[in-house]
Amino acid sequence: MRITGVIREAIIKGVMGDIPKVDYREEMRKIVDKEAMEALPEPIKKLLAAHPEYKAFLATTYVGNTGCYVFNAEYKPTARTLEKIKVLNAKFDKQRDERYELRKELEGLLSSFTTVKQFEEAMPEMVKYSPATIDRTKNLPVSKVLGDMMALGWKARK
Repeated sequence: MRITGVIREAIIKGVMGDIPKVDYREEMRKIVDKEAMEALPEPIKKLLAAHPEYKAFLATTYVGNTGCYVFNAEYKPTARTLEKIKVLNAKFDKQRDERYELRKELEGLLSSFTTVKQFEEAMPEMVKYSPATIDRTKNLPVSKVLGDMMALGWKARK
């Protein structure tokens, strides 16, 4: 079976899915959200402790470099938090760039194979990403449709 673009993309997606990925954006969101909630006035904290569903009624603000909103319109990150965000952003960028480079290397590697068999022989440790053999069937669904049409009186043109 030939390696098509669809098969190549499925192999790449499988490999990339098995490579661990840390969600640095979620870590940033947790840090910022915790600090923003701690910065709320005490009466609002008490209200939210008793009625967490009221959180949705608080005004939000976007915190740059984190990609998230917090429920405290007056929130400004502290210098310590900004430093944590800077470190996490650097890790996020590094991970993204490494994964992009790996993807490009995989694309180049896979483009050197024209068939699935060549790929499996050259890369036996990656066989699990190879597509399952496609069973060729002689009885396609079209034949059933034609049979149903003829049963209802349809006649083929000659």
